[in-house]
Amino acid sequence: EPEATCAVNVTRDDIKLVAASGKVKLKAKGDQDDGIGIGKTENPTCMSDRSKRIQGSLVKGFKVSGFQVNGVILSCVEDWRVTKVKAKDNLGYGIFPFFVVDGRLDHSFASGANDTGLYIGQSRDARMDHNTAIDNLSGFEIENSSDVRADHNVAQGNTGGILSFALPNLDVKANSDNQIDNNKVMGNNRPNSCLELEEAVCEVPPGTGILMLATDTNTVEQNEVTDNKSFGIAVA
Repeated sequence: EPEATCAVNVTRDDIKLVAASGKVKLKAKGDQDDGIGIGKTENPTCMSDRSKRIQGSLVKGFKVSGFQVNGVILSCVEDWRVTKVKAKDNLGYGIFPFFVVDGRLDHSFASGANDTGLYIGQSRDARMDHNTAIDNLSGFEIENSSDVRADHNVAQGNTGGILSFALPNLDVKANSDNQIDNNKVMGNNRPNSCLELEEAVCEVPPGTGILMLATDTNTVEQNEVTDNKSFGIAVA
């Protein structure tokens, strides 16, 4: 949107943002919406038209904090990776890939998000692994996506640990063929802190471990789910 601001904005193929020694801190100045943005469009037609997708993006080693919406956002990107990123106290999402294809979000950390710490939405063919989400509304979320694997993550102290949803009124309609395995989901009893009352996450009760809502052929196995006061694993 024209009024949106982004501290670092990438709109070309094969750009690699790598923080030297993992010590680069990117902090919001004023009311900047996003820390790092990858993509030249947010048009959902990029999911069927490869020419509209950026190719070969990498974000590695940054500490991104204090932004009004997202720490890191990717839109219409293929062959992407976000790794070893720490996203703290970004008001909406920590790390937010959507309309993306064939990528990986790994070995990263998110806290302080009032929506989701680590998210993949309206996307396909991705892996979200070896990450940690602490003190977010939703630790991890797979939304209206297919063929996404969330594995070997830690979700602790969030409102909800791991959510897999199909929500209405989005451009990509289904949530299917996703796998949630070998995660640790512990003590997700944080009060719900949603910022916009129409958001679906506002309905997530504190004490949610793993929640699947309106999903098709999702598999949940080999997870350790403990001390979540509303429910451990729920299908609705």
